[in-house]
Amino acid sequence: MSHSTIKGKRRFALTVVSTLAMLVFSVSAQAILVNHWTFDANGGDSGSSGNLATLQNGASIDNTQVAPNGSIGSLKLDGANDRANALGYKAPLVGGTNSRTVAAWVKTAPGININNHNFAIASYGQNQNGDKFILRSQTDQGTINGNLRFEVNGGYVTGTDIIANGDWHHVAMTWENDGTPNVVDTKLYVDGALQAFNKTATNVVHTDTANGSNFRIGDGHGNDNFDGWIDDVRVYNEVLSAGQIADLAAPVEMDIVAGFTKDFQ
Repeated sequence: MSHSTIKGKRRFALTVVSTLAMLVFSVSAQAILVNHWTFDANGGDSGSSGNLATLQNGASIDNTQVAPNGSIGSLKLDGANDRANALGYKAPLVGGTNSRTVAAWVKTAPGININNHNFAIASYGQNQNGDKFILRSQTDQGTINGNLRFEVNGGYVTGTDIIANGDWHHVAMTWENDGTPNVVDTKLYVDGALQAFNKTATNVVHTDTANGSNFRIGDGHGNDNFDGWIDDVRVYNEVLSAGQIADLAAPVEMDIVAGFTKDFQ
């Protein structure tokens, strides 16, 4: 199988030249980085679709809280009704029963109560049975609060590691149609580690991108707004391997000119 190299976001704004170890990993030639919202300076999309995510209702770019992946900015959200909204873009390449990977860096705001808040990371599709896509933290099901959850309306899977704890975490989900498309075929990853499921509910997957909502970041179909920071949101039209997910989750190693440091928060 032929492979192509995709280079991820790995750059720093320093007043002197620094050497940055870029994250480079190979995916199959068919895998397309459909969307890549870096939030370095705005909601620009450097993926193949090129869909601007409009910052709404007070959402902003924060250059002081950045993921440990070489970022120079992140999306700051206050948990009210702000979001990044890709107006008119419904993510058709990762709709229906198409394979997909969605990944991001997230950090919840300090002092939140994880026992009564769900925090949406990304959503699209229609909020109907099997038609919805939402990746979020959750308190609804299972024995753990603040863990990662993927749901489709009528079905879901939840992981075991807590992500809503005020630290930066890399989160990812992959899903592939095995001929009987079901939400329990999802794989969840936190900080590069495959998650055992805490609780599941089976349901078909057929994400409706014809009638569904725009792709939104930090908003779960008008609910569960994220309180904190989201960075480096990526959407692929193929299932990335565990090794590729681990590469995305790895902090950047870098050599910096003497006298300059980078404080990873």
